[in-house]
Amino acid sequence: MKLSTPMAAASALLARLNDRERRLVTSLLVLLAVALLWTGVVEPLSLHRQKMTGRINRLTADLGPMLELEQKITQLRRQGRKTSSATLGEGVSLFSLVSEAASGSVATESVASINPGHQRGAGGQEENTVELKIESATLPALLDLLGRLELAAPAVYLRKLELRRSYGDRQNFDMTVIAAATGRP
Repeated sequence: MKLSTPMAAASALLARLNDRERRLVTSLLVLLAVALLWTGVVEPLSLHRQKMTGRINRLTADLGPMLELEQKITQLRRQGRKTSSATLGEGVSLFSLVSEAASGSVATESVASINPGHQRGAGGQEENTVELKIESATLPALLDLLGRLELAAPAVYLRKLELRRSYGDRQNFDMTVIAAATGRP
């Protein structure tokens, strides 16, 4: 005898059992269904919710320092526009200013690279640049670095500022800064 559906096969199997065995099998099937529902649906949703709550808390904690950073950047940009005609004084090195600011605010192992460069502008003035790459530094340390660069010399301005979370350590940040200053023609 061939049964047409799995439900009919299960009913036929249960019909062969006595009442006590049917209750036991039904109870085990209900427990199995509950375990599968818990393991496959409820627990993953609960874990996902916990992860999202943690991420929201981290992002909320980062919001205040990032807003401070935005204000500092805006302030530095305004000052850069005001002092764009200023030049570094005689004997002042942009590289040493940036290097000193970095060593005073972030750990030595966080400085990935610091590279000087220069180019001649349209007005015949030489523009000195220093590219500074910082890896895995805290946001307060990066804010301190920007503050030190701001106070270093009125002729120093930021050409590029790039900030992103560190890949390996989600609490820290990587930053690339290109500081520039116009030298004497």
